[in-house]
Amino acid sequence: MLRCGNCGAEASDWAGRCPRCRASLDGAVVVEGPAPTPETPAGQGWSGLSTQEGESFDHATEPGRWGDPKKLVAAGLVLVVALGALVTALALLGRNANRHAAHPAAAAVSPAPSATYAAGLGSYTLVYADDPLRVVPLDGRPKHTVRLLPAGAPGPAMAVGDSLAVPVSGTVYSIASPFSDAVTVVGSGDALFPSVYPGVFGVFQRGNLDTGGSGRVVLERVGGELAPALTLPPGYRPEAHLGAEFLLSGPENGAQRMLRLWQPGPSPAGTFVGTLGRLHAVVGISDTTVAWIATDPCSDVECPLHMTDTSTGADRVVLPPPGHHGFEPGGAFSPGGQRIAAFVAGAFDNHPVAQLAMVDVGAATSRVVAGSDVEVGEPRGFATWTPDGVYALFCGGSGNLRAWALRDGTVVGTGAPGSSNIVAF
Repeated sequence: MLRCGNCGAEASDWAGRCPRCRASLDGAVVVEGPAPTPETPAGQGWSGLSTQEGESFDHATEPGRWGDPKKLVAAGLVLVVALGALVTALALLGRNANRHAAHPAAAAVSPAPSATYAAGLGSYTLVYADDPLRVVPLDGRPKHTVRLLPAGAPGPAMAVGDSLAVPVSGTVYSIASPFSDAVTVVGSGDALFPSVYPGVFGVFQRGNLDTGGSGRVVLERVGGELAPALTLPPGYRPEAHLGAEFLLSGPENGAQRMLRLWQPGPSPAGTFVGTLGRLHAVVGISDTTVAWIATDPCSDVECPLHMTDTSTGADRVVLPPPGHHGFEPGGAFSPGGQRIAAFVAGAFDNHPVAQLAMVDVGAATSRVVAGSDVEVGEPRGFATWTPDGVYALFCGGSGNLRAWALRDGTVVGTGAPGSSNIVAF
């Protein structure tokens, strides 16, 4: 446990900010022993999100209440011993001075999977790109917080090989697995986008895009810049790097956004070489194929889902599940590109509901996954895949993270909270 140096409140050992005064917990005093039981409603876990079957998912606790002086003395003695052990450990391990706890080495043998998480998920680690960034191994190893990133809400994060790339407050950072080493500054940027080149990712610098100006793109790889910055046409943003071309959407300030192929050239604005259609949302990118939702023809919140191979121009519209007219925003390609975890509208029940729909890319067909209803707001669901494509992880705007298993098509709870910014390793 940690004790806030500003107000004296206690917090869990991976909390980034004090639960009472919201001050940073970097350099906070370590308190040995369990914290007083928080008055948290049953089923409420991390950041107030519900956990499966009411199990607690670690959270910052409310301030401790100290009474018996003898207990204070005992606690003080334990604290001295704990601090001495901590200093020794830090000296031996060479940890950075602003880390308050040592984390298991990557080579350490993992313990048996914890009962908190679903069986079969123990080989994966989830990285929650929140403020602060949290690392959650699903094999029972301790969770920890990456404290070397600045304060601020991260943008959508991306896996680049074994590293995580994430934009925070106008700067892009990378951090290598197991996410306990020093953070590397990649460069300035506000958002990331995928590239067809292995180990390469794109960085978008918004500039004055919101007022009709031009943003810039840079191709990066972990460890260095790959190519100089390019200026985009006014009002457009990148969706993917496809080799000789970029997939752009825009204009941002126009009445209707378009999805277009753009080729850099001698002129500052380059050349548009193709238009896919009027864009509602991009669902995902796999190599040179983009899955995207068109703005028409739509029925209520469901619109056509296209799969367009940008290298050939071939376009197919996915057949929606029976009883549905199309798809909602949100989703992701599986790592091999054979499937898309997408969303369709569910039955309205005092709030919008979406259902996970699994798309067979080769057949351009889809089916609703039983028991996959999630509450959404925009509406938009969130989905990502484990690196091996064995599980599709998904959630709505609230509630728990769940997993669809490729093996038998069933849905299981992961025991972890949901978020719209999770990367699985």
